Amino acid sequence: MTAYPSAITALVQGLAAADTFNDPDLTREANGRKGAELAQAAVETFTAAIPPAPADLGAARAEHIANARPKTADQIAVTRFELDLVKDKLAAGQRLGEIVRDSTEPTLRALEGVPDGLTGVKGAPDGPKGAQTFQEQVFGILAQIEGSDAQIAAQRDEAAQLQNAWHRVMTDLLGAGPSMEDLVTLRTRDPEGYRAAFPRGIPSSLRATLRDIEGRARP
Repeated sequence: MTAYPSAITALVQGLAAADTFNDPDLTREANGRKGAELAQAAVETFTAAIPPAPADLGAARAEHIANARPKTADQIAVTRFELDLVKDKLAAGQRLGEIVRDSTEPTLRALEGVPDGLTGVKGAPDGPKGAQTFQEQVFGILAQIEGSDAQIAAQRDEAAQLQNAWHRVMTDLLGAGPSMEDLVTLRTRDPEGYRAAFPRGIPSSLRATLRDIEGRARP
């Protein structure tokens, strides 16, 4: 489990302690200032724990697809051989989806690397957009192969998407509150972390609590 649930718990507890702080030996104004200091410390610690938003949630997949294109003479020869097999099956009346589903890893790699290698063949992807969509579909099948480079790339993207979910939820906790969409995304991607972060449900407006604490610190 990540450390993010602990950071959320510490923030909620820290603001609660700041909100109820009362030292009988201090004046009301001094208690207000001390409460504000405690709240500010809790917020600063929490803010430092918020993960950065990933720049690109599909970067690993895009990199894998870009690197799939054959470069050496041997790679080009193997790719041409595999694509010729696919063309023969298409010409025999098989659907591309069936061919892909039953293909070996070398054939899938060839299709991912050179989707335009089937251009002009009946049943092949149509145009650049169709080729891109087809590449992403082939990548998804490759990613299901245990230990494959595609699976590792997919796992990297999943980690980035999870980090982005935590970033959005944690950032919005001090704002208007996380959106339902972001909360559902987080709960789906990290159910254990979600339960640890929000064992009693989503906390009520922390921004309002912080505003009240800061208000009591003013003269």
